[in-house]
Amino acid sequence: MKKYLTLIILSFYLFSPISVHAAEKFTVNLQIKNGDLIPLVLEVPTKKNNSD
Repeated sequence: MKKYLTLIILSFYLFSPISVHAAEKFTVNLQIKNGDLIPLVLEVPTKKNNSD
């Protein structure tokens, strides 16, 4: 069973799309006050097109 699981994971790794890259990193500051997160809405940058 362990042999088949290793084979499945290896084949997934080998045949997954190579063009997948990590997104640009950014930092978000969050605070917790009385059990609530501040800010309540988290703004996340959208994917930018590099064709400019």
